[in-house]
Amino acid sequence: MHQGTKHEYEEHTRAFQQRADTVQDEKGCAMLCMDWLKWFKDRHLQIGPDRMGQLRRPDSDFAITVLDSQTVLFRLPTMGLRYKPLIDSILSNNQDVLEKHPYLIVDCRGNTGGAFSTWNSLKSYLYTGPVITDGMLYWASDDNARYLLSGLQPEMPKAQKKYYKKLAKAMKKSPGTFVGTMNARREQLNIVLPNPQKVVILVNGRCASSCEAFVLWAQQSRKVTIMGSQTAGIADYGAVNTLSVPCHNWLLAYSTARSNRVPDGRGIDNLGIPPKIMLDDQTPDWIEFARLWFKK
Repeated sequence: MHQGTKHEYEEHTRAFQQRADTVQDEKGCAMLCMDWLKWFKDRHLQIGPDRMGQLRRPDSDFAITVLDSQTVLFRLPTMGLRYKPLIDSILSNNQDVLEKHPYLIVDCRGNTGGAFSTWNSLKSYLYTGPVITDGMLYWASDDNARYLLSGLQPEMPKAQKKYYKKLAKAMKKSPGTFVGTMNARREQLNIVLPNPQKVVILVNGRCASSCEAFVLWAQQSRKVTIMGSQTAGIADYGAVNTLSVPCHNWLLAYSTARSNRVPDGRGIDNLGIPPKIMLDDQTPDWIEFARLWFKK
C-alpha cells in the first residue's frame, strides 16, 4: 500500500484530472483510471463506471411464495439499503403466512450484499437464542467521517444512526487510526416464534459481504440450516465508501472498516462460509431439494 501524504495524493489526482478532461470514450477512461489506481499499490481497491443510479431490481424479485401446505419461500436477492422498506413491507404483509407455516426457505443465491440493517425484520423468524456479532474497527479520515454521516438514512435504526455519528466524531478527532470497538455484540430478542420451526438459507459463491454477515448471524440459530455452496468470502472488510476519480462518472470503491475476526485469526475473506449441506450442479433444483429435505 502506498504511504504517500494527502498532498501527494492530491497532486497525483490533479495531474490525472487534467488528462481526464481530454478523454472522450469509456475505454480511454478505463485505461486512465487503472493508471491512476496504480499509485495506491493496493490490489483491494476497485474502480469502475458509476452506474448505481441506473440499477434497481424490480419489486417482483423480492417475493414470498407458498410452495405447499407447510413450506414458504422468500427470495432475498440483495441487501441493498434502498430495498429495506420493500423487504419490511413484504414481511409485514405476509406475517400470518410466515407464522402459520412450519418451514421457511430464504433464497440468498446471488445476493452480493448491501447493508446490515436491511434484513433486520427477518431476524424474528430465525431467532432461537442470543446471537453474537463481531465488532468492527473503522479507519479514521475526513473522507470516511463524511461518508458515515452522508449515509444516514431515515430507515436506519436509531441506535445505528447514533453509533455512526459517534464514529464520525471519533474519526475527526483521531485521523489515521482505527476507531470503534473490539467488543462483540450480544443480541437478544424478546420472543422465540413457534413458526417457522425450521429454516433453510440457500447460498452460493455470489453470496457476499452483508449476505455473509446475515449467514454468520443466522447460522447461530437452532432453526437454521445453511444449504448450497461455499459463499464468496468477501466480508471481513466492509462499510464500502465511494469517491469520484479523475475521469467522468467513474468511482473508486474501498472498504472503511475491518471485522475483528481478522486480528482474532477467524477471517473468512478468500475462504467463504461452508454450508452445512453442500449442493452442486448435480442437484438441478435447490429449492425443491430444500422443500423435500424438510419432510425427512
